[in-house]
Amino acid sequence: MFRTSLSSCEVKENPEAAQNLVDEMHDLVGDLGSDSSLSFSEAEQHILEGTRALGQKLLALHASDQASAKETEPVSCPKCEKACRSWRPRERQRTTLCGVIRVARWVYHCDAKHYHRPWDTKQQLKGKYMHRVAEMMCRFAAHFDFRSAAEELSRQGVIVSHKTVHKKVREWSKDLRVLEQVECQPSVPMSGGM
Repeated sequence: MFRTSLSSCEVKENPEAAQNLVDEMHDLVGDLGSDSSLSFSEAEQHILEGTRALGQKLLALHASDQASAKETEPVSCPKCEKACRSWRPRERQRTTLCGVIRVARWVYHCDAKHYHRPWDTKQQLKGKYMHRVAEMMCRFAAHFDFRSAAEELSRQGVIVSHKTVHKKVREWSKDLRVLEQVECQPSVPMSGGM
């Protein structure tokens, strides 16, 4: 795991990336201090954009640190229950509340060539979406039409089309565990055209 502050930075795997984050924090603070013409509203927007970008990078570092480690316990295939062997790390894009990140995680396979990604399973991924993004999509779709739900998601930094919200919420609503976890009502059918 890594620790960072404005004056120092320690990281187990990637000291350069962590130092870049510290430099960006300095730049963000410096930009605010050097431009006295910024209104309060402009400063607020600048801070929101800057901290969201920093959060995205911090989350990417954290996810990469976790996902790059091989499993310490034996991995069994969820399909056939045979023992799995580590195959190789595979990088995939993941949509998080902090933005889109790329994560390389270990893929395992059994003799029957079933492929398994334990890190994805532990993170409760719903396709390329982290669990909290899936939860937010379902919650907004329970209260708004799909177009409005997509607009609300974009205000939270999650950029998806209304068609994607519609498709994913329908797909996830078939999985009762998602509905239990997000405590939302089933999605309503889309009105009119798209």
